[in-house]
Amino acid sequence: YVPISDLGSFTDVLNLSSDAAVGTYTVRALRTKDDDDSIISSVSFRVAEYEKPEFEVNVDSDQSEILIGDSASFSLDATYYSGGAVSNAQAQWFIETSDYSFTPSGDYQGYSFTDWERDLYYADETRPSRQTISQGDAEMDANGHVDIEQEFTLTDVTASQRATFSVNVTDVTGNVVSGSTSLVVHQSEYYAGIRSNSYVAVQGEPQDFDVIVLDWDSNPIPDQSVTVSFVERQWFSVQEKDAQGNLTWKSSVKETPAGRQILTTDAEGHATVSFTPTKGGVFKAVVSTKDSKGHTHQASTYFWVASSGYVPWRQTNDRTFSLIPDKDIYSPGDTARLLIAQPFEGEVYALVTYERGHIYKSDVLALDGNSTIYELPITDEFAPIAYVSVVVISGAEVTGTPTYKVGMATINIDTKQKSLNVDVSVDKKTAGPGDEITYTIKTTDYKGSPVSADVSL
Repeated sequence: YVPISDLGSFTDVLNLSSDAAVGTYTVRALRTKDDDDSIISSVSFRVAEYEKPEFEVNVDSDQSEILIGDSASFSLDATYYSGGAVSNAQAQWFIETSDYSFTPSGDYQGYSFTDWERDLYYADETRPSRQTISQGDAEMDANGHVDIEQEFTLTDVTASQRATFSVNVTDVTGNVVSGSTSLVVHQSEYYAGIRSNSYVAVQGEPQDFDVIVLDWDSNPIPDQSVTVSFVERQWFSVQEKDAQGNLTWKSSVKETPAGRQILTTDAEGHATVSFTPTKGGVFKAVVSTKDSKGHTHQASTYFWVASSGYVPWRQTNDRTFSLIPDKDIYSPGDTARLLIAQPFEGEVYALVTYERGHIYKSDVLALDGNSTIYELPITDEFAPIAYVSVVVISGAEVTGTPTYKVGMATINIDTKQKSLNVDVSVDKKTAGPGDEITYTIKTTDYKGSPVSADVSL
C-alpha cells in the first residue's frame, strides 16, 4: 500500500522465480477507502517457458510455382546444432492453402485479374482464410532426411492458391522443432485481365474495355482466344420486420446475361471490346480464357450505369448510399464524374462537398432521378487525396419530416505534376587534396522541361 499523498508516480519491480507458473498475470492499481477497493487501472503480461532448440529443421520445395494437377516434392532435413543428423526422427506434416492473387508487373496494374463475386459495398460471406488439404506422418532416415511428394488436384484446389507445407519434427528425446515452406499453385497457365475505361457509364452509350492475357511472369500471350461476357446485377429489396418488430431491408440479387463476345489477342496480348447498356444499374464484365490443358481463368470488373428512369439500387439499413467515382486516380486538369446512386424517387436535393481538412467546394443540387452524374474539375491543390461527400435530403416538402442518405468517395490525385527530376554531374572523375570540383545541378519537371527550383548541396 502506498499513501495517495505520496503517489505522484510509483515504480515497483516484480521478481518472478524460475519455477513461477506459466500463464497470464495481471497487476491492478486499487483505490482503498473505507474498506472498499475500486480499480483505478490494470495491466497484464504473460509468462511463457522457453527451451533452447537443440536442432533445426530445413524444408525446401523443388518448385516455387506449379500448375493445378501437377506435383511438388518437399524435402525435410533435420540437423543438430552441435553437428550430425537427427536420425530416424518422427515428422508430422500438413499442407494449408490460402487464396493467391496474381500481381502483374507495373505495366498492367490497372487491370483486374480477380473474379469479384460481390460488387462494391456488398461484402462476400465469410469463409476460412486457410484450409488444410493434406496431412500425414513420416519417419526420417539415418541422415535426418525425408522427401514427401504431393499432387495438387482440382479436388483440393479450384482457384490459384498459396500452399504452405509445414512440419513438426520430434527427436528421440521428445524435443519438437518446426519448419515450413510455400509455393504458388496456379489455376491456369495464363491469367486474363480486364479494365474499364470508366466505372461510370450512361444508358445507350458505348462503354469500352481493355483485355490482356499474361503468363505467370507477366509476359503477354498473343493469338489467345478470350470470351467477354456482360451480366446485369438486378437488386430486389423488400422491408421485413425483425424480432423486435422493426422494419429492415432484405436484399437479393439476380444476375441476367446482357451480352457476350469472343476475341483474339494481338501481338501484345491485348484486345478491346465495347458494350452498350440498354438500362441503368450495376453491370459486371467477365473475361475468361483457356490454356493448353483446358484450365480456365476468369476475371471481372464492375461498372455502374446512369439512366433517366428510376434504378433499383440495393437498399441499405443505414444512412449510406453508393457514390461511384469513374476512375481510380485522376490528374490535375481532369474532370471526375461521380455517380450519385441514391435510393429516393422523384426530385430531391443534395449537398455536395469536396474537402480535405476544410471544405474547398460545395454545391446544392436538385436531383431529378436517382442516378445523377456529378462532374468535378480536379486541380493540383487537392493532390494527393481528397474526399467528396453527398448528402441527399428527401421528404421535407411533403411530410415536413425529412429523411436523408449520405454517400462518400475518395479521390486519388496523381502527384507527378508536382515532382522534380534532379540531375547532378561533376567535372572530374577523380580529385586530390586541394583540387576544386564543380558540380552542375539540373532540375526538370515531369515532362523533362527545365524548371527553376531551390536546391541544397
